[in-house]
Amino acid sequence: MYGSYNYVCKLGISRQHPITEFHRPMPDFLKKGLHKVSKFTSSTLSQRAKPTLGSSKRTPDTIEKIDWALEITNVIKDISESNHLLAPLKSACALIIRGLEATRVSQRNKVEWAIITKLLGSQIDAIEKMIDMLGKEDQKCGSAWQMASTKYMEAIKAVLLEGLKEPNPSQEDTLSFAENFGSPGAKNEELLLLKATLDHAFAEFLVATNMLLTESVIQVVSSVTGLQEQLVKTVEELAEEEMADEGDHLNPSDEHCSQFMSEYDRDDSVLRVLYGLDIPLCQPQTRFALLQDIRQWAQDSNSKEQIFWLKDAAGTGKTTVAATLARDWQMNKTLAGRFFFTPNSTIASGIDQFCTIIASDTAKQIPALGGMIFNALKDVPTLGFHQQFHRLIIEPMNSLKSTKSLIFVIDALDNCDPEGREVLLNCLLEQLPGIPRLKVLLTSRPIPDIVGILQDSNLILGREVQLLNINDTALTDIRIYIHATLGKLTINEREQIVQYSGGLFIVAATACRLLQWSGEPAQLLYKLINADTKDHLDELYLEVLRQAVADPFAHDMMMSVLQIIIVAFQPVSINTIRAFLPKNMEVERFVQDLSAVLKDGNPDRPIKVLHPTFREFLAEEDRANGFLVNTLSSHTLTAIGCLVTLEGMLDYDVFGFGKEQMLLPLNRGVDHLEKKVVNLTTAAVRYAASYWTYHVAACLENGEIWSKAVQFINTRLLNWIELMSWRGTLGECIEGLLRLRIQALRSSRGDSLVLDATGAAKVSQAYQFILLHQPIITDSALQTYSSALAFTPEGSSLFDHYRRDHARRLPKIITTAPNVWTTRSILTGHTDDVRQLRFSPDGSHLATISLDKSLILWDTTSGAIVGRPYKDKGLVESLSFSSDNQYLVFCTKTSIHLWHTSNGRQKLPAIDAGSGELVQVDFSPTSLHIVSGSIRPRYGGWKEDNNIRLWSTLDGQQVGQAIQLDGRLGCFAVSPVSNLVVFISNPGFLWHAPCIVTLWDLESSLSLVQYDMPIVDDTHCVSYSPTGDRFITWDQAGALYLRDGRTGADVAQMKGSESTAIQAQFSPNGKILASTCEGSSQVFLWNAVTGNLAVTLIGHTEDIQHISFAQASNRVASVSWDQTIKVWDTTTGNKLDSFFRGYTGAVYYPTLSGDWRKLVTVSESNGINLYDADVGTMQGEELIEDEVDSDYGRPNVAFSPRGDIMVCGFTDLNDRMSLGLWNLDTCTPHVVPMKYNGGILHVAFSPDGKKLASLSMEGELMLWDGYTGRKIGGPFTIDNGRRVYFSPDSQYLASCAFRGAKILDIETNHWVWSLGEWDSAAIGTFSSNSCWIAGSSRNNLCVWDFRPGSTIPLASTELPDITRLSFGPTDDLLACATSSEVHLWRFVEDLKLISTVSINFNSRYQLGISRDGHWLAYGHLLWDIRDPEGPVTLETTSDVEQVDWGAFPQSLLTYHEGWIYSATPPGPLLPIPSHLWDPFNDWHAYGRKMVVWKRGSRLPLVIDCTPLME
Repeated sequence: MYGSYNYVCKLGISRQHPITEFHRPMPDFLKKGLHKVSKFTSSTLSQRAKPTLGSSKRTPDTIEKIDWALEITNVIKDISESNHLLAPLKSACALIIRGLEATRVSQRNKVEWAIITKLLGSQIDAIEKMIDMLGKEDQKCGSAWQMASTKYMEAIKAVLLEGLKEPNPSQEDTLSFAENFGSPGAKNEELLLLKATLDHAFAEFLVATNMLLTESVIQVVSSVTGLQEQLVKTVEELAEEEMADEGDHLNPSDEHCSQFMSEYDRDDSVLRVLYGLDIPLCQPQTRFALLQDIRQWAQDSNSKEQIFWLKDAAGTGKTTVAATLARDWQMNKTLAGRFFFTPNSTIASGIDQFCTIIASDTAKQIPALGGMIFNALKDVPTLGFHQQFHRLIIEPMNSLKSTKSLIFVIDALDNCDPEGREVLLNCLLEQLPGIPRLKVLLTSRPIPDIVGILQDSNLILGREVQLLNINDTALTDIRIYIHATLGKLTINEREQIVQYSGGLFIVAATACRLLQWSGEPAQLLYKLINADTKDHLDELYLEVLRQAVADPFAHDMMMSVLQIIIVAFQPVSINTIRAFLPKNMEVERFVQDLSAVLKDGNPDRPIKVLHPTFREFLAEEDRANGFLVNTLSSHTLTAIGCLVTLEGMLDYDVFGFGKEQMLLPLNRGVDHLEKKVVNLTTAAVRYAASYWTYHVAACLENGEIWSKAVQFINTRLLNWIELMSWRGTLGECIEGLLRLRIQALRSSRGDSLVLDATGAAKVSQAYQFILLHQPIITDSALQTYSSALAFTPEGSSLFDHYRRDHARRLPKIITTAPNVWTTRSILTGHTDDVRQLRFSPDGSHLATISLDKSLILWDTTSGAIVGRPYKDKGLVESLSFSSDNQYLVFCTKTSIHLWHTSNGRQKLPAIDAGSGELVQVDFSPTSLHIVSGSIRPRYGGWKEDNNIRLWSTLDGQQVGQAIQLDGRLGCFAVSPVSNLVVFISNPGFLWHAPCIVTLWDLESSLSLVQYDMPIVDDTHCVSYSPTGDRFITWDQAGALYLRDGRTGADVAQMKGSESTAIQAQFSPNGKILASTCEGSSQVFLWNAVTGNLAVTLIGHTEDIQHISFAQASNRVASVSWDQTIKVWDTTTGNKLDSFFRGYTGAVYYPTLSGDWRKLVTVSESNGINLYDADVGTMQGEELIEDEVDSDYGRPNVAFSPRGDIMVCGFTDLNDRMSLGLWNLDTCTPHVVPMKYNGGILHVAFSPDGKKLASLSMEGELMLWDGYTGRKIGGPFTIDNGRRVYFSPDSQYLASCAFRGAKILDIETNHWVWSLGEWDSAAIGTFSSNSCWIAGSSRNNLCVWDFRPGSTIPLASTELPDITRLSFGPTDDLLACATSSEVHLWRFVEDLKLISTVSINFNSRYQLGISRDGHWLAYGHLLWDIRDPEGPVTLETTSDVEQVDWGAFPQSLLTYHEGWIYSATPPGPLLPIPSHLWDPFNDWHAYGRKMVVWKRGSRLPLVIDCTPLME
């Protein structure tokens, strides 16, 4: 390295790191001494011999080391006694070089020693240049320099003596960088400590020496700083190359690793973020004391404090410290894993992938654990966080035999979402004690929720550590930082900056970055120091901006760049800004010029504002001084950029996923969808799609942007929704449009001259469109243009226009039933009756339970579904929100589920409740427990299954013993202020019987009081007051039992009515109790302290559905079946003005939020109506009398041969409803309704279309004219009749009864054939020649010739359970369906089975053979029956286009679980909105049309699917 020899520094002995040689001239004063050293070392290299085991003989190497140690001891003594610089410096320099050479020989091929020697080499450079600058002019020194120099030489001695130890002969020569660094002769921790001591000592030596030298020597120090920076960079590069090896180890193709790699598209940049590899390290010699304290904690194997919590304000350097220590621990093989949280990455701002990513890092750091970890990764998707942590981290760590400490680094926990960090912290505190050697360095801001969890734990060290201490550490570190960074300035100038910073790192760092970029730093520093301002940070920011716009013409361009950066809702990159601005903008140059306040000039990486104070500075006019970022204009600029970017990209099927597919694809059917979307879009497009609505909403005062936004909605709305569906971010659509809707509605109602009501209405309708169809669009992006658009109400110019544009892919919906736009939001997602709903305490969320076995969590502000709906095999029995709104708990009969309210994700895996059936769950407000109630199953089980149990919300484990009940639990209520619970149980299985009420102390497990309560049905009938001093129970005899909430003592027994009490509720202050009774329109208000009746509220005309108190307890609202909401004064009983105008309609489960700002109701179609006072929608409709026909019965339908006319009759036909003919093209009555008494059981059209038949519930058979509806025959009596059908020639009419069949000759009105042994479940069919009839008799398939009247079959074969029959076109084929198979028979003289195919039975599916005899159809399923080997399914043939729908006797459309299915194209054709699923329980199809009836309306809805098949 110095002089005539080559110092070889092997920075990486493995194949990745070739040997690098450093050559430089040697000062004259060293040549003589080094000649001897070189000669000596050459001879020792050639003569080196290893001593035998146990030998005490000293080798030449050993002698040299001893001599060197004695010499450096003498040098140290000389330095401590000398009064001059020159001689000691020369001696020290020569001796250090000798030590370095000897160390190189002793520790060859050790990368960590190459780094140490490189560091010493840079220090020698500095000493050399000091000597050169001094020349022959010696410099006197004082005690300060002597102390610093002595300390420095002692540190060198300690380091090099350690390096001169013999290496471990078993150590391999070719090790990777990280492996080498972990295997020196010294212990790893000791070596790091020696290096840190050396760094600190040299810093003090350098400062002390600088103070003695002239200013010209400062240039020498500057070069030293450069060498040190180069060293740090070299070390970082080597570690990053190790990270590349790490990436190879975590091969994305590995089946285990791919589980998490796919989440971020296997992007190495994301790994770098997660592992903190792009974070700058601490400057050499800074944070010395703190780093040493943490290192000592890490080495202390006896410490019980397993978490070092480094906390301080933003911008104080916590992450830099964490990155530095992570790098050190990685090098010495004590790093177990790391995770750096950041808000700039979805993955890095939550814990969804925390365990997977940190465990994968562990597998690299500790290769022995790799197999175990990657095997455990297989089970990760099915595990909750606590289980993941245990499987991926705790179990592997426990398997290690080593006892040395291992450290996890978790940085910036405050950047994790609140729910996630709570789960993570609780998990750490719970599971870390199981592995004492496992430690965690944790950094965060001291925010309340983190402090609340950690402050009382005995696992925590470092609570009092402060990174920002103006009077001590920070100032010292700032001095070192500034001296190391600004070597081109004089010492005095650097000291001025130290004082200028005031101890604030943000000031020091900004000043350093600014001065580094300046061409004239001294002049700029003078300007800063002498600025007439007390706020140095503001002055710095101003100067940064002034320097960036030296050219006055560049000011506006730079401000455009800043505007987008500052108002962006998430960090944006240079390329994104470039996309939003005109092409001639020099975005990258401006970002680079602002590097003192902005980070990351990489065009593809998000730009980060280095400190929030810069945003604050730009936003305040009196501070910005010409650089003000105006919010309105900034949002306008960004909004225009977003809209222009989207308009240039959006189109139908924007990614081409639907091309060359017969059916519109489901999102989940697109392989690697997330990765494809990222690859096919730019960051600018993704940002614009997510945030254009927010930017527009922030600048509605600008007429230009409002016009552009409305135009975008007019032309690109559906394209944008499609894109967001592909991205899986439809919720962002809803939230963004909601914000825009609210702002637009407010502005349009005011004095705004910009916003028009029409545009505001379009925004509102766009929002309602997504809200109404979010389940369908979430599942299939391209259904935005089909199902969603088709089922959207008409009467909107916006969507009527889109319907015309997309008519070719749009099914035609024909109906006369009203389907109009409303102001309220309609939440859809449930497909069956909603049976329970509840607001969170703050009204921000709503949870609903349905008979479709699902639970949905809704955001009541936007109406969006939060997370994914829960759906399983069993019904959800009960739900409850925590009092702090953070959690939702619900249960099925067998399991308990705990969710985060904010994101709908599970906090814990499902809790298996064991035996018994859960009936109710709730939170214990005073502890971290869930309370559950279980019952003994009606069949089986044990009496112990009737119990109350507690479960921990931290780990889901049962707490304590179960409380055994005397009988079957009915319901319970938990005290809001104590550990008391009151529950009602029934000793028997029958309700409407006496029950037992018990007050129980959960903490002591003691029963406080017990009393009987008669006549209790299976309903909730207990409630606790919010203050906890009262509880109320009620029975079905109308009695209410008021009790003391703490002791259970009897207070009063009240009775408001003779009818059944159905609900009772306390006011928020606990002083008033409101109750209602079945069959009563009154509300009773009671004094909750005494039980006296205070006032009776009279005013409704129908029963009360819901009551709710205002938060101040001075008002109470009542919702009634009379469709009104009334508000009452709780003191006087006077009626007050209502907050709800109009009528609610005939709805179910009306429920108000606690603040009365929101109302939800459930409609007949299972849609949830959401009214919101904040949006201005707290108003109902006009009163609709008798809106729902509660006597609605099942419709029975038949179609004319041409499919244009339909006959319909209902099973509950009464005086108001008649048998009728309908025109399918208009959904209007075809003729005057046919008067008919009694319900219709079955109807049929004749094949010639001239006649139709109807069979009533009373067994009356009638014939009608198929054109006019005039009666032409009958009545005929059919005992226990079931069905009627015509022969192909329309001459005969067959009727099937419960135990018989008849055939009527229509022309003569005579019965020509009768059979008494007809199987009731079977359906007969005529042959095509109208001569034979096939059916089932005595579990035999039979064919009869009915013309002679004989009941002896022509052919028969045993075949039970026949459900459908159909002859082929030539009568020699007969198809027969059972509950599991379709049989195809050849009929000539007998029945011969040709083939059998398996089916899933559906009572609505029809069976038929095409007229050409090529195809067999069951519902929408087709088989080619021409193949002699047997039927071939349509999906396996290429003959889809050959199928002629007109060749079949029935439609090839079916409906199943929300989808209309088609035979061609084969598969799911059209999804049906969930709020329309109920009508589809009675679907009928003809050709390519399907007809349903909305419940209670008696009006048909026709769906013509023809456009989807062409």
